[in-house]
Amino acid sequence: MLGRLAVDQQARGHGVDRMLLVNATQRTLTVSDEIAIYAMAVDALDEQAQSVHEQFGFSLLGSGSRRLFLPLISV
Repeated sequence: MLGRLAVDQQARGHGVDRMLLVNATQRTLTVSDEIAIYAMAVDALDEQAQSVHEQFGFSLLGSGSRRLFLPLISV
């Protein structure tokens, strides 16, 4: 489960959110060589955050929530 990936309002619009997500994904893939990890999961704070995660291949885990997941095999 990813913690919060927050971007300061002054830094928004510069792709920082995407850089953080790419970095988190790369780190997760690195440690997945040592420990069993099936997928990454995140609770999107709002529709904008949900959209960013969906652009990276995350899918909604169920209806009625903003929990998304990304199977590492798809990365």
